[in-house]
Amino acid sequence: MKKHIPNIITGLNLCLGSIALVVAFYDLMFASYLILIAAVLDFLDGFFARILNAKSNFGQQFDSFADLVSFGIAPSVIMFLLLLQSSNLPPLTIQKIHVFPFISMIIPLCAAIRLVRFNLNNKMSNFTGLPTPAAAIFLVSLPLMQVQVNDGSSIAPIIINTYFLATSIVFISFLMISTFPMISLKMDIKTLAKNPYILSIIAGGILMFVFFGLGGLAPIILLYIILSLTSNLLGSN
Repeated sequence: MKKHIPNIITGLNLCLGSIALVVAFYDLMFASYLILIAAVLDFLDGFFARILNAKSNFGQQFDSFADLVSFGIAPSVIMFLLLLQSSNLPPLTIQKIHVFPFISMIIPLCAAIRLVRFNLNNKMSNFTGLPTPAAAIFLVSLPLMQVQVNDGSSIAPIIINTYFLATSIVFISFLMISTFPMISLKMDIKTLAKNPYILSIIAGGILMFVFFGLGGLAPIILLYIILSLTSNLLGSN
């Protein structure tokens, strides 16, 4: 029975991603919460697969299919709807359908490329390029941040701007298929105090949660990306 536990968790991840696809058309925030829960489940299936020694080729493939739905297709729908509601949306339409928001469709494309590449190359590090769950967390946190930010805030017009959202989509999608080394988040308590990058992420994360709640996940992921690129440039990663 224990060998099936990771796959059961993966199945729950897939179900939540599928539900989020439908829920997004009615409540973007609720759909975003579902994706965040799916990200937690994605961590747990790997965790239990390791401690129960229940890794399998089926589990790896099943996990990738679940990730494509929960962290590729579902976030693309959320971003599509977010773009439809954004300011400065270009009036280009075909049969009364806005064309610009379809830029969000590059999210599942890049997620699929990353997942296939990872499955085919067992030597590929988990920390090469931005992992699909991290990319999804960044994107689905944007509607949560929009709710948290006061209309009078100076950053409010930015996060509802069409071109900011589109740039975020392209940037995050590119990082998913990139080969940039990213900071390993595997923390060793003994060496934690000597790792300025991890300490910076923790400190920045606390501040972002204080100011933006769960919406702070987006700037936390952005901080992680910036520190990873900085670490790579300095040759300390």
